[in-house]
Amino acid sequence: MNIDRREPFAVSHNEAFLRQFRTKDRINRIGKADMDKVRQLAEQGDAFAMYAYGRWLYFNNPTDTSMREAEDLFLAAEPQIPDALAAYASMWYFGETKEDMMDVEKCDELQKIAIQRDSERAMMDYARRRIYGLYCEAEPEVVAKEIELRLSSTADPDPQWYTYLGYAYEETDRKDDAVSQYKKAIKLGEAAN
Repeated sequence: MNIDRREPFAVSHNEAFLRQFRTKDRINRIGKADMDKVRQLAEQGDAFAMYAYGRWLYFNNPTDTSMREAEDLFLAAEPQIPDALAAYASMWYFGETKEDMMDVEKCDELQKIAIQRDSERAMMDYARRRIYGLYCEAEPEVVAKEIELRLSSTADPDPQWYTYLGYAYEETDRKDDAVSQYKKAIKLGEAAN
């Protein structure tokens, strides 16, 4: 699925909707009127909208309380949306929770739970950390093989996986292969690397 499509925006309860809120670039492509719809549905308790609006608040920080609101929305949505748990886990990684402290172990614990619940976002976060060895052992070759398998066995992978495969290839000195993956990601609507 090309994420840079021009279809009408709608809050839907599927992977395609969640993909729109995985990166800041994707979120910032969504217009104000559409985000107002998301906010209204979030206020009504729609879990997909709560996650999406939380991601928008997290990246855009329009008020002093945006991070706290995002955290609350992720916690409210996470029973239904594993990506919300992954977003909350990242907040622990960067020390952005109400506790105001970085806790990599808490992040890892929550991320593993999100992965067990099939959170695509948690899988991506974990892959990226392992590519670079961020608070874990760097294993870009292993991650590259995992991503290659995912891409060959998934009918409609998130285009960000191509970017991450490019990162893994770069870390293993496969520069031409990395460029090829970045081009695939860009063709599918990802921001230029």
